[in-house]
Amino acid sequence: MNVYTMVVIIVVVTTFGGIAQRWLKLRERERKSSIGSDTEARLEKIEQRLQVLEQIVTDPRQELNHAFEDIEAGAEDSGEK
Repeated sequence: MNVYTMVVIIVVVTTFGGIAQRWLKLRERERKSSIGSDTEARLEKIEQRLQVLEQIVTDPRQELNHAFEDIEAGAEDSGEK
């Protein structure tokens, strides 16, 4: 093998190595972005559920129901009904 053949082989191997490295980095970024979008979707669902729970907790009717339950529980504890 002469020197020129070795130079060509080194250039080809280096070029393909660089291409492979860029391709792997691109795949890693795509994988991370897909995980990010899944996480964002889950976070959006959790936020919606939290808003519903906040509405339930701050609803005046819910507070009134709790007051009636407390009164009933107190009446049951004292033997009244």
